Amino acid sequence: MKIKDYKFGYADAQKELDREPEIFEQAFYDPHAYLKELIDGYKYLIVGRKGTGKSAYSSKLQKISKEKTDLVVEQIKLNDFQFTTFKKCNIDSDIVGNNKYNLPWKIILLANICKIFYDDFKITKVREFNKVIDILKEMNLFLDISFNNKIKSVKKLKGGLDLGIIDASIEAQVGDKPIDYIDRLSIMVKLLSDTLSNLKLNNKRLILILDGLDDLLRIKEEQSVILSSLIRSIDEINEMFVQRGQLTKIILLIREDMLNKLVDTDLNKIIRDSAMLINWTTTPTDLKKLVDLRFIYSGSERKEECWLDILPNNIKNKSSWDYLISNTLLKPRDLLQFFSVVQDLFPEKEKINDSEFKKAIKTYSTNYFIEEMKNELAGFIEDKYIKLLTPVFSRIGNIAFSEVRFFNEFKKITNEKEFNLTDARNILFNLFENSYIGQIDYSNGKKNVFFKYRNPNAHFDSNLKFIVHIGILRGLNIRL
Repeated sequence: MKIKDYKFGYADAQKELDREPEIFEQAFYDPHAYLKELIDGYKYLIVGRKGTGKSAYSSKLQKISKEKTDLVVEQIKLNDFQFTTFKKCNIDSDIVGNNKYNLPWKIILLANICKIFYDDFKITKVREFNKVIDILKEMNLFLDISFNNKIKSVKKLKGGLDLGIIDASIEAQVGDKPIDYIDRLSIMVKLLSDTLSNLKLNNKRLILILDGLDDLLRIKEEQSVILSSLIRSIDEINEMFVQRGQLTKIILLIREDMLNKLVDTDLNKIIRDSAMLINWTTTPTDLKKLVDLRFIYSGSERKEECWLDILPNNIKNKSSWDYLISNTLLKPRDLLQFFSVVQDLFPEKEKINDSEFKKAIKTYSTNYFIEEMKNELAGFIEDKYIKLLTPVFSRIGNIAFSEVRFFNEFKKITNEKEFNLTDARNILFNLFENSYIGQIDYSNGKKNVFFKYRNPNAHFDSNLKFIVHIGILRGLNIRL
Protein backbone atom coordinates (compact mmCIF):
# COMPACT_ATOMS: atom_id res chain seq x y z
CA MET A 1 0.00 0.00 0.00
CA LYS A 2 1.46 3.34 -1.02
CA ILE A 3 1.47 6.31 1.32
CA LYS A 4 -0.73 8.29 -1.07
CA ASP A 5 -3.53 5.76 -0.49
CA TYR A 6 -3.91 6.52 3.21
CA LYS A 7 -6.74 8.78 4.36
CA PHE A 8 -5.61 11.13 7.08
CA GLY A 9 -8.46 13.58 6.66
CA TYR A 10 -8.44 17.37 6.56
CA ALA A 11 -7.28 20.09 8.92
CA ASP A 12 -10.81 21.56 8.84
CA ALA A 13 -13.41 19.28 10.44
CA GLN A 14 -16.26 20.75 8.40
CA LYS A 15 -14.42 19.99 5.14
CA GLU A 16 -13.80 16.51 6.49
CA LEU A 17 -17.52 16.06 7.11
CA ASP A 18 -18.41 17.35 3.63
CA ARG A 19 -15.76 15.39 1.72
CA GLU A 20 -15.12 12.27 3.77
CA PRO A 21 -18.09 11.75 6.15
CA GLU A 22 -17.22 8.07 6.63
CA ILE A 23 -14.29 9.15 8.81
CA PHE A 24 -16.76 10.23 11.48
CA GLU A 25 -18.42 6.84 11.31
CA GLN A 26 -15.32 4.65 11.39
CA ALA A 27 -12.44 6.72 12.76
CA PHE A 28 -13.87 9.14 15.32
CA TYR A 29 -12.41 8.65 18.77
CA ASP A 30 -14.24 9.85 21.86
CA PRO A 31 -12.26 8.54 24.86
CA HIS A 32 -14.30 10.34 27.52
CA ALA A 33 -17.78 9.70 26.11
CA TYR A 34 -18.36 13.42 25.55
CA LEU A 35 -20.82 12.73 22.74
CA LYS A 36 -23.31 11.09 25.07
CA GLU A 37 -23.03 14.00 27.47
CA LEU A 38 -23.54 16.52 24.65
CA ILE A 39 -26.65 14.74 23.38
CA ASP A 40 -28.25 13.50 26.60
CA GLY A 41 -26.54 15.47 29.37
CA TYR A 42 -26.37 19.07 30.51
CA LYS A 43 -22.88 20.18 29.50
CA TYR A 44 -22.71 22.59 26.58
CA LEU A 45 -19.26 24.25 26.58
CA ILE A 46 -16.65 22.39 24.50
CA VAL A 47 -13.31 23.84 25.60
CA GLY A 48 -9.87 23.09 24.21
CA ARG A 49 -6.72 24.51 22.73
CA LYS A 50 -6.68 25.29 19.04
CA GLY A 51 -6.38 22.05 17.10
CA THR A 52 -7.54 19.68 19.84
CA GLY A 53 -10.70 18.61 18.01
CA LYS A 54 -13.52 20.86 19.20
CA SER A 55 -14.94 21.20 15.69
CA ALA A 56 -14.65 17.44 15.21
CA TYR A 57 -17.33 17.01 17.88
CA SER A 58 -19.54 19.46 16.02
CA SER A 59 -19.07 17.53 12.78
CA LYS A 60 -19.71 14.22 14.52
CA LEU A 61 -22.98 15.54 15.97
CA GLN A 62 -24.04 16.72 12.52
CA LYS A 63 -23.21 13.27 11.13
CA ILE A 64 -25.31 11.59 13.84
CA SER A 65 -28.25 13.89 13.17
CA LYS A 66 -28.35 12.80 9.53
CA GLU A 67 -28.92 9.23 10.71
CA LYS A 68 -31.41 9.95 13.53
CA THR A 69 -34.88 11.23 12.71
CA ASP A 70 -35.41 12.50 16.26
CA LEU A 71 -32.32 14.74 16.36
CA VAL A 72 -31.73 18.00 14.49
CA VAL A 73 -28.26 19.58 14.66
CA GLU A 74 -27.61 23.00 13.20
CA GLN A 75 -24.31 24.84 13.22
CA ILE A 76 -23.68 28.59 13.03
CA LYS A 77 -20.17 29.90 12.31
CA LEU A 78 -19.10 32.98 14.24
CA ASN A 79 -15.80 33.60 12.47
CA ASP A 80 -17.15 36.74 10.77
CA PHE A 81 -19.09 37.99 13.79
CA GLN A 82 -19.64 41.77 13.63
CA PHE A 83 -18.59 42.96 17.07
CA THR A 84 -18.72 46.63 16.10
CA THR A 85 -22.37 46.44 15.02
CA PHE A 86 -23.35 44.25 17.97
CA LYS A 87 -21.90 46.82 20.41
CA LYS A 88 -24.60 49.19 19.17
CA CYS A 89 -27.26 46.68 20.27
CA ASN A 90 -26.48 47.28 23.94
CA ILE A 91 -29.51 48.10 26.04
CA ASP A 92 -27.90 51.07 27.78
CA SER A 93 -24.44 52.53 27.35
CA ASP A 94 -24.42 53.45 31.05
CA ILE A 95 -24.87 49.86 32.19
CA VAL A 96 -21.59 48.15 33.05
CA GLY A 97 -20.76 44.53 32.30
CA ASN A 98 -22.60 41.66 30.66
CA ASN A 99 -26.12 42.84 31.39
CA LYS A 100 -26.12 45.33 28.55
CA TYR A 101 -25.82 42.52 25.99
CA ASN A 102 -27.90 39.71 27.50
CA LEU A 103 -31.20 40.71 25.95
CA PRO A 104 -29.79 41.24 22.42
CA TRP A 105 -28.08 37.85 22.62
CA LYS A 106 -31.20 36.10 23.87
CA ILE A 107 -33.52 37.46 21.20
CA ILE A 108 -31.04 36.46 18.45
CA LEU A 109 -30.53 32.95 19.85
CA LEU A 110 -34.23 32.35 20.49
CA ALA A 111 -35.19 33.71 17.06
CA ASN A 112 -32.78 31.20 15.49
CA ILE A 113 -34.36 28.36 17.46
CA CYS A 114 -37.80 29.51 16.26
CA LYS A 115 -36.56 29.43 12.68
CA ILE A 116 -35.24 25.87 13.07
CA PHE A 117 -38.42 24.66 14.74
CA TYR A 118 -40.46 26.13 11.89
CA ASP A 119 -38.27 24.88 9.03
CA ASP A 120 -36.79 21.60 10.30
CA PHE A 121 -39.39 20.43 12.79
CA LYS A 122 -42.22 21.56 10.50
CA ILE A 123 -44.08 23.24 13.34
CA THR A 124 -46.32 25.39 11.20
CA LYS A 125 -49.82 24.84 12.53
CA VAL A 126 -49.56 26.05 16.13
CA ARG A 127 -51.50 29.31 16.29
CA GLU A 128 -49.56 30.97 19.13
CA PHE A 129 -46.25 29.96 17.55
CA ASN A 130 -47.29 31.36 14.17
CA LYS A 131 -48.18 34.70 15.79
CA VAL A 132 -44.66 34.89 17.20
CA ILE A 133 -43.24 34.02 13.79
CA ASP A 134 -45.20 36.89 12.27
CA ILE A 135 -43.68 39.34 14.74
CA LEU A 136 -40.18 38.01 14.05
CA LYS A 137 -40.81 38.49 10.34
CA GLU A 138 -41.83 42.11 10.97
CA MET A 139 -38.56 42.55 12.89
CA ASN A 140 -36.57 40.98 10.03
CA LEU A 141 -35.40 38.24 12.40
CA PHE A 142 -36.71 35.28 10.43
CA LEU A 143 -34.78 35.28 7.16
CA ASP A 144 -32.12 32.68 8.10
CA ILE A 145 -30.10 31.48 11.08
CA SER A 146 -27.09 33.71 10.50
CA PHE A 147 -26.03 36.14 13.20
CA ASN A 148 -24.90 39.22 11.32
CA ASN A 149 -28.24 39.87 9.61
CA LYS A 150 -30.03 39.53 12.93
CA ILE A 151 -27.59 41.87 14.64
CA LYS A 152 -28.44 44.61 12.14
CA SER A 153 -32.15 43.99 12.67
CA VAL A 154 -31.88 44.06 16.46
CA LYS A 155 -29.97 47.35 16.27
CA LYS A 156 -32.86 48.80 14.24
CA LEU A 157 -35.25 47.95 17.07
CA LYS A 158 -33.80 51.00 18.79
CA GLY A 159 -35.12 53.04 15.87
CA GLY A 160 -35.23 52.87 12.11
CA LEU A 161 -37.85 50.20 11.55
CA ASP A 162 -41.57 50.86 11.60
CA LEU A 163 -41.63 50.31 15.34
CA GLY A 164 -45.26 51.38 15.60
CA ILE A 165 -46.41 48.33 13.64
CA ILE A 166 -44.07 46.04 15.58
CA ASP A 167 -45.16 47.39 18.95
CA ALA A 168 -48.81 47.05 17.96
CA SER A 169 -48.21 43.40 17.03
CA ILE A 170 -46.48 42.77 20.37
CA GLU A 171 -49.35 44.47 22.22
CA ALA A 172 -51.91 42.35 20.36
CA GLN A 173 -50.01 39.21 21.40
CA VAL A 174 -49.18 39.94 25.06
CA GLY A 175 -51.52 42.79 26.01
CA ASP A 176 -48.73 45.26 26.77
CA LYS A 177 -47.27 47.85 24.45
CA PRO A 178 -43.49 48.30 24.73
CA ILE A 179 -42.40 51.72 25.91
CA ASP A 180 -38.79 51.62 24.72
CA TYR A 181 -36.00 49.45 23.30
CA ILE A 182 -35.30 47.57 26.54
CA ASP A 183 -38.99 46.90 27.08
CA ARG A 184 -39.32 45.73 23.50
CA LEU A 185 -36.50 43.20 23.90
CA SER A 186 -37.63 42.08 27.36
CA ILE A 187 -41.19 41.37 26.27
CA MET A 188 -40.04 39.55 23.15
CA VAL A 189 -37.53 37.39 25.02
CA LYS A 190 -40.21 36.32 27.49
CA LEU A 191 -42.70 35.73 24.68
CA LEU A 192 -40.20 33.64 22.71
CA SER A 193 -39.15 31.69 25.80
CA ASP A 194 -42.71 30.88 26.84
CA THR A 195 -43.83 29.98 23.33
CA LEU A 196 -40.84 27.74 22.56
CA SER A 197 -40.92 25.90 25.87
CA ASN A 198 -44.62 25.12 25.46
CA LEU A 199 -44.25 23.51 22.05
CA LYS A 200 -44.80 19.76 21.79
CA LEU A 201 -41.79 18.30 20.00
CA ASN A 202 -42.82 14.63 20.20
CA ASN A 203 -39.46 13.62 21.73
CA LYS A 204 -37.53 15.36 18.97
CA ARG A 205 -34.54 17.35 20.11
CA LEU A 206 -32.52 20.26 18.78
CA ILE A 207 -28.83 20.99 19.25
CA LEU A 208 -27.70 24.40 17.99
CA ILE A 209 -23.90 24.61 17.76
CA LEU A 210 -21.96 27.87 17.73
CA ASP A 211 -18.47 27.44 16.26
CA GLY A 212 -15.82 29.65 14.69
CA LEU A 213 -14.61 31.61 17.72
CA ASP A 214 -11.11 30.21 17.08
CA ASP A 215 -10.93 32.50 14.05
CA LEU A 216 -11.58 35.72 15.94
CA LEU A 217 -8.36 37.67 15.82
CA ARG A 218 -8.85 40.32 18.47
CA ILE A 219 -9.95 39.90 22.06
CA LYS A 220 -10.37 43.46 23.26
CA GLU A 221 -12.10 44.45 26.49
CA GLU A 222 -15.54 45.05 24.98
CA GLN A 223 -15.32 41.85 22.94
CA SER A 224 -14.55 40.00 26.14
CA VAL A 225 -17.71 41.45 27.69
CA ILE A 226 -19.75 40.43 24.64
CA LEU A 227 -18.44 36.85 24.69
CA SER A 228 -18.97 36.57 28.45
CA SER A 229 -22.53 37.75 27.92
CA LEU A 230 -22.99 35.14 25.18
CA ILE A 231 -21.97 32.34 27.57
CA ARG A 232 -24.25 33.66 30.29
CA SER A 233 -27.16 33.97 27.83
CA ILE A 234 -26.63 30.42 26.54
CA ASP A 235 -26.49 29.16 30.13
CA GLU A 236 -29.79 30.83 31.01
CA ILE A 237 -31.54 29.66 27.84
CA ASN A 238 -30.32 26.08 28.28
CA GLU A 239 -31.41 26.07 31.92
CA MET A 240 -34.83 27.40 30.90
CA PHE A 241 -35.27 24.51 28.48
CA VAL A 242 -34.15 22.00 31.14
CA GLN A 243 -36.61 23.33 33.69
CA ARG A 244 -39.46 23.18 31.21
CA GLY A 245 -38.59 19.72 29.93
CA GLN A 246 -37.74 20.91 26.44
CA LEU A 247 -35.16 18.80 24.54
CA THR A 248 -33.29 21.78 23.18
CA LYS A 249 -29.70 22.82 23.80
CA ILE A 250 -27.20 25.41 22.56
CA ILE A 251 -23.56 24.26 22.43
CA LEU A 252 -20.62 26.67 22.27
CA LEU A 253 -17.12 25.74 21.10
CA ILE A 254 -14.44 27.97 22.58
CA ARG A 255 -10.65 28.03 22.89
CA GLU A 256 -9.29 27.50 26.39
CA ASP A 257 -7.03 30.55 26.21
CA MET A 258 -9.92 32.69 24.96
CA LEU A 259 -12.14 31.48 27.81
CA ASN A 260 -9.43 32.39 30.31
CA LYS A 261 -9.48 35.97 29.01
CA LEU A 262 -13.15 36.46 29.85
CA VAL A 263 -14.29 38.10 33.06
CA ASP A 264 -17.62 37.25 34.69
CA THR A 265 -18.50 36.77 38.33
CA ASP A 266 -20.40 33.57 37.48
CA LEU A 267 -18.04 32.23 34.83
CA ASN A 268 -16.14 29.80 37.08
CA LYS A 269 -19.42 28.34 38.30
CA ILE A 270 -20.68 27.96 34.73
CA ILE A 271 -17.43 26.29 33.64
CA ARG A 272 -17.54 23.80 36.55
CA ASP A 273 -21.13 22.84 35.80
CA SER A 274 -21.22 22.99 32.03
CA ALA A 275 -17.77 22.68 30.43
CA MET A 276 -15.91 19.69 29.06
CA LEU A 277 -12.18 20.15 28.46
CA ILE A 278 -10.56 18.36 25.53
CA ASN A 279 -7.07 17.45 26.67
CA TRP A 280 -4.95 14.75 25.04
CA THR A 281 -1.98 15.00 27.43
CA THR A 282 -3.43 13.23 30.47
CA THR A 283 -3.68 9.84 28.79
CA PRO A 284 -0.88 9.37 26.21
CA THR A 285 -2.51 6.27 24.73
CA ASP A 286 -5.52 8.31 23.55
CA LEU A 287 -3.56 10.03 20.79
CA LYS A 288 -2.11 6.70 19.71
CA LYS A 289 -5.61 5.27 19.45
CA LEU A 290 -6.83 8.25 17.42
CA VAL A 291 -3.96 7.89 14.93
CA ASP A 292 -4.41 4.11 14.78
CA LEU A 293 -8.06 4.58 13.81
CA ARG A 294 -7.08 6.72 10.81
CA PHE A 295 -4.66 4.05 9.63
CA ILE A 296 -7.17 1.24 10.19
CA TYR A 297 -9.77 3.26 8.32
CA SER A 298 -7.29 3.50 5.44
CA GLY A 299 -6.83 -0.28 5.38
CA SER A 300 -3.97 -1.04 7.80
CA GLU A 301 -4.01 -4.62 9.06
CA ARG A 302 -2.27 -3.73 12.31
CA LYS A 303 -4.34 -3.38 15.47
CA GLU A 304 -2.01 -0.92 17.16
CA GLU A 305 1.02 1.25 16.38
CA CYS A 306 -0.26 1.39 12.82
CA TRP A 307 2.04 4.31 11.99
CA LEU A 308 4.83 1.75 11.71
CA ASP A 309 3.27 0.83 8.36
CA ILE A 310 4.96 3.93 6.94
CA LEU A 311 7.45 5.17 9.58
CA PRO A 312 10.73 3.58 10.73
CA ASN A 313 10.68 1.87 14.13
CA ASN A 314 13.29 4.08 15.74
CA ILE A 315 15.01 7.41 15.20
CA LYS A 316 18.22 8.19 17.13
CA ASN A 317 17.62 5.53 19.79
CA LYS A 318 14.07 6.79 20.24
CA SER A 319 10.85 5.23 19.04
CA SER A 320 9.54 7.03 15.98
CA TRP A 321 6.37 7.83 17.93
CA ASP A 322 8.24 9.48 20.81
CA TYR A 323 10.45 11.34 18.37
CA LEU A 324 7.38 12.56 16.50
CA ILE A 325 5.32 13.75 19.46
CA SER A 326 8.30 15.63 20.93
CA ASN A 327 7.96 17.92 17.89
CA THR A 328 4.25 18.54 18.52
CA LEU A 329 1.99 19.99 21.19
CA LEU A 330 0.18 16.67 21.58
CA LYS A 331 -2.82 17.78 19.56
CA PRO A 332 -4.64 15.60 17.00
CA ARG A 333 -4.25 18.23 14.30
CA ASP A 334 -0.47 18.30 14.84
CA LEU A 335 -0.11 14.56 14.27
CA LEU A 336 -2.51 14.30 11.34
CA GLN A 337 -0.82 17.26 9.66
CA PHE A 338 2.54 15.52 10.03
CA PHE A 339 1.21 12.42 8.29
CA SER A 340 -0.27 14.63 5.57
CA VAL A 341 3.21 16.13 5.07
CA VAL A 342 4.68 12.63 4.73
CA GLN A 343 1.99 11.86 2.17
CA ASP A 344 2.78 15.01 0.18
CA LEU A 345 6.53 14.41 0.21
CA PHE A 346 6.60 10.66 -0.47
CA PRO A 347 3.29 9.66 -2.11
CA GLU A 348 4.69 6.74 -4.10
CA LYS A 349 6.65 5.13 -1.29
CA GLU A 350 5.29 2.41 0.99
CA LYS A 351 7.56 3.24 3.93
CA ILE A 352 10.02 6.05 4.61
CA ASN A 353 13.53 5.72 6.04
CA ASP A 354 15.31 7.69 8.76
CA SER A 355 16.49 10.55 6.56
CA GLU A 356 13.07 10.90 4.91
CA PHE A 357 11.44 10.93 8.35
CA LYS A 358 13.73 13.79 9.43
CA LYS A 359 12.94 15.66 6.21
CA ALA A 360 9.22 15.29 6.92
CA ILE A 361 9.70 16.59 10.48
CA LYS A 362 11.61 19.61 9.17
CA THR A 363 8.93 20.37 6.53
CA TYR A 364 6.14 19.92 9.08
CA SER A 365 7.87 22.24 11.56
CA THR A 366 8.49 24.95 8.95
CA ASN A 367 5.21 24.84 7.03
CA TYR A 368 2.79 23.94 9.80
CA PHE A 369 4.10 24.23 13.35
CA ILE A 370 5.55 27.73 13.09
CA GLU A 371 2.57 28.98 11.09
CA GLU A 372 0.22 27.45 13.67
CA MET A 373 2.07 29.40 16.35
CA LYS A 374 1.50 32.66 14.46
CA ASN A 375 -2.20 31.90 13.96
CA GLU A 376 -2.74 30.89 17.56
CA LEU A 377 -1.16 34.05 18.91
CA ALA A 378 -3.18 36.37 16.66
CA GLY A 379 -5.40 38.54 18.82
CA PHE A 380 -3.26 38.04 21.90
CA ILE A 381 -0.07 39.62 20.55
CA GLU A 382 0.11 42.48 18.07
CA ASP A 383 0.74 41.36 14.47
CA LYS A 384 3.90 43.45 14.20
CA TYR A 385 5.41 41.53 17.12
CA ILE A 386 4.27 38.11 15.86
CA LYS A 387 6.23 38.74 12.64
CA LEU A 388 9.39 39.31 14.66
CA LEU A 389 9.19 36.10 16.70
CA THR A 390 11.00 33.84 14.24
CA PRO A 391 14.02 36.18 13.78
CA VAL A 392 14.18 36.63 17.57
CA PHE A 393 14.11 32.86 18.12
CA SER A 394 16.78 32.44 15.44
CA ARG A 395 19.03 34.86 17.33
CA ILE A 396 18.42 33.13 20.67
CA GLY A 397 18.83 29.59 19.34
CA ASN A 398 18.76 26.43 21.40
CA ILE A 399 19.79 27.88 24.74
CA ALA A 400 17.99 28.94 27.88
CA PHE A 401 17.23 32.65 27.92
CA SER A 402 15.99 35.22 30.37
CA GLU A 403 13.25 37.78 30.05
CA VAL A 404 15.91 40.48 29.71
CA ARG A 405 17.70 38.58 26.93
CA PHE A 406 14.41 38.20 25.06
CA PHE A 407 13.67 41.91 25.49
CA ASN A 408 17.13 42.92 24.26
CA GLU A 409 16.93 40.69 21.16
CA PHE A 410 13.49 42.05 20.36
CA LYS A 411 14.71 45.60 20.87
CA LYS A 412 17.54 45.06 18.37
CA ILE A 413 15.21 44.26 15.48
CA THR A 414 12.22 46.48 16.23
CA ASN A 415 12.22 50.13 15.37
CA GLU A 416 9.72 51.00 18.07
CA LYS A 417 11.30 53.10 20.78
CA GLU A 418 8.29 52.59 23.06
CA PHE A 419 8.75 48.78 23.13
CA ASN A 420 9.49 48.00 26.78
CA LEU A 421 10.02 45.15 29.22
CA THR A 422 6.29 44.94 29.94
CA ASP A 423 5.62 44.36 26.22
CA ALA A 424 8.27 41.63 26.17
CA ARG A 425 6.78 39.99 29.26
CA ASN A 426 3.31 39.96 27.67
CA ILE A 427 4.70 38.23 24.58
CA LEU A 428 6.54 35.67 26.71
CA PHE A 429 3.41 35.05 28.76
CA ASN A 430 1.30 34.29 25.69
CA LEU A 431 4.03 32.13 24.18
CA PHE A 432 4.21 30.16 27.43
CA GLU A 433 0.44 29.85 27.81
CA ASN A 434 0.26 28.41 24.30
CA SER A 435 3.29 26.14 24.94
CA TYR A 436 5.61 27.50 22.25
CA ILE A 437 8.15 28.21 24.97
CA GLY A 438 8.78 26.36 28.20
CA GLN A 439 10.41 27.29 31.48
CA ILE A 440 13.38 25.89 33.35
CA ASP A 441 13.38 25.51 37.12
CA TYR A 442 16.70 24.76 38.83
CA SER A 443 15.25 24.43 42.33
CA ASN A 444 15.76 21.28 44.40
CA GLY A 445 19.23 20.94 42.94
CA LYS A 446 18.19 19.67 39.51
CA LYS A 447 17.06 21.00 36.16
CA ASN A 448 13.31 20.76 35.50
CA VAL A 449 11.98 21.79 32.07
CA PHE A 450 8.22 22.19 31.81
CA PHE A 451 5.74 23.21 29.13
CA LYS A 452 2.12 24.20 29.67
CA TYR A 453 0.74 21.53 27.32
CA ARG A 454 2.38 18.77 29.39
CA ASN A 455 1.65 20.41 32.72
CA PRO A 456 -1.63 22.37 32.54
CA ASN A 457 -1.17 23.61 36.12
CA ALA A 458 2.16 25.27 35.35
CA HIS A 459 2.26 29.03 35.99
CA PHE A 460 4.27 31.66 34.17
CA ASP A 461 7.21 33.04 36.15
CA SER A 462 9.18 35.83 34.50
CA ASN A 463 12.10 35.23 36.88
CA LEU A 464 12.79 31.78 35.45
CA LYS A 465 14.74 30.96 32.30
CA PHE A 466 12.90 30.04 29.11
CA ILE A 467 13.50 27.61 26.26
CA VAL A 468 12.00 27.45 22.76
CA HIS A 469 9.94 24.40 21.76
CA ILE A 470 11.89 21.94 19.64
CA GLY A 471 9.27 22.11 16.86
CA ILE A 472 10.14 25.78 16.31
CA LEU A 473 13.87 25.13 16.49
CA ARG A 474 13.63 22.44 13.81
CA GLY A 475 11.50 24.70 11.64
CA LEU A 476 14.12 27.45 11.88
CA ASN A 477 16.91 24.93 11.13
CA ILE A 478 18.62 25.65 14.45
CA ARG A 479 21.21 23.10 15.50
CA LEU A 480 19.98 21.07 18.49
